[in-house]
Amino acid sequence: MNKINLKDIPTPQLIGMRDALTVGIVATSSVKEAANGGSIVEQAELERKLAETEASLAKAQEDKKASDEKVAELTEKLTKLAELETELASIKTEIEPLRAFKVAADEAKAKAEKLEALKEKITKAGLDVSILSSKEDYWLAKSEADVDETIALLVESKKVEPAKASVQSTQVPPINGNTINDSKAVVAEALNELKKRK
Repeated sequence: MNKINLKDIPTPQLIGMRDALTVGIVATSSVKEAANGGSIVEQAELERKLAETEASLAKAQEDKKASDEKVAELTEKLTKLAELETELASIKTEIEPLRAFKVAADEAKAKAEKLEALKEKITKAGLDVSILSSKEDYWLAKSEADVDETIALLVESKKVEPAKASVQSTQVPPINGNTINDSKAVVAEALNELKKRK
């Protein structure tokens, strides 16, 4: 290739070439700067942002690790909670018959205590305790005031009770002169005759 002497090129063309070359150089440097990360100021800004992003990423990874640990811990606690709930349900199932037994035992104890108190009142009033045996539920259903009133009425009726007739062997006199031994037959015969007369 031949060398071109700049003196041989007219000035207006030289100016055009110079302008085109300047534009090309500027464009080339812009492309290189863009490829290399822009200008130094932009590159420093990008490096700062990259450092911040890396720091944020490291913190996010630490937070994720901590949250994964918490998730594992909570999962373990949930498992324990499920086990405890199962155990509690089992205990509740076992305790129901015990509660029913306790209620029945408490009721029996209260009934026995009330019966004992009733026996004591009846004995103090001078009555026979056997009046409780056939009608326990009757006596247990009464209030204290009703029990006291009933006992007072029984005591009063005992004082006013008519004298009992003594039951001795009473012999029926012989009918038609028969002896006592065949009195049953005589009475039956007399009743039959009366029946026939009617």
